[in-house]
Amino acid sequence: MLRIYLSTLILVSAIVSLSSGYGGFKRAPIRFTGIQKFEDTVRIALVYNKPIGGRQFDWFCPKPPPAGKIGIADAICKTGTQFVGREMLDFALTALDSNTIPNIIVASSDTVTWSSVSKWWPGRLPHVIVHLNAGWYSCNGPNIAAILSKAAELSIGVVSIGDDAAAFANSFFHFNDVKNKVKPQLAATNPSIDLWLDLPRSSDTLSSPGIIRNAVDNHLSGSQKIMYKPYAVDGRCEADADVYEVKPEYLTKMTFLGYQKAKIGATDMSNPQGPSEKYHSIVALQEDERRAVAFSFQPQYLEQPLAVAQIIHDGIVWAAFAHTLRGKKAQYSILK
Repeated sequence: MLRIYLSTLILVSAIVSLSSGYGGFKRAPIRFTGIQKFEDTVRIALVYNKPIGGRQFDWFCPKPPPAGKIGIADAICKTGTQFVGREMLDFALTALDSNTIPNIIVASSDTVTWSSVSKWWPGRLPHVIVHLNAGWYSCNGPNIAAILSKAAELSIGVVSIGDDAAAFANSFFHFNDVKNKVKPQLAATNPSIDLWLDLPRSSDTLSSPGIIRNAVDNHLSGSQKIMYKPYAVDGRCEADADVYEVKPEYLTKMTFLGYQKAKIGATDMSNPQGPSEKYHSIVALQEDERRAVAFSFQPQYLEQPLAVAQIIHDGIVWAAFAHTLRGKKAQYSILK
């Protein structure tokens, strides 16, 4: 049964979301079958943040903005920005489906510590920690960056999803100069912008299950493009993918699998400062005995929810096998 370290209210509503398809979210239909009983035994920790208020009220987190004052994003988001993190959590839970993956623990990033992570499964560690970050870097509590770095050090897979995915992944991804809200796209809040996720299928040569190939081949009929919802009520809020540099010696350890591209009319807006730079949306790292995935987008803001659910599911599953890179060293039996 799904274990959630939150209030009873959140537990009940999370279970309801799994059975009812909350927000139109979908279960990833293609399940990993490469190892017998994988779904019965894999341990997944979902850590999410729950900011309150709009972007100019960051300093009020976790308190709400003053009465009568709402953030810019609040004015356009149908549910208010305080629900963005919760929607991301529901999306991930639905994609994974705790009916088939019972060992899932959910915790809020503002209270989680490494000590609590190490005690969730007595005598065992999670195989993968998924950080669901709804933006608002400062609203994630004091410990999350250190937890993710510790996880990577111990060959626990790390998946970072959301607005500031690359910022939190910086230390173990070897990213330099991470930025978002970079011209010309900025936060993609121009109502006239056509925005999409570009998926270079041929780049997904990762071990099973891969990350994007199931979605492209089976849910997109070979298309390598998923449109974002429009920036509008009942659409999406900001969409600011990450721009960064990678140290040359680490480039061969990276697999770049998604870019945020855009046009306004005939004007292409897909390159931030020049043709060699990209707005990165999906990148996977396999380095020695570590695996990590950064999804620099909020999945509920994309069209094609079935394909997006498959991508999120497959990225988490791929990262969960990080411990196998250590071989059969006895000191790492805690991850079996």
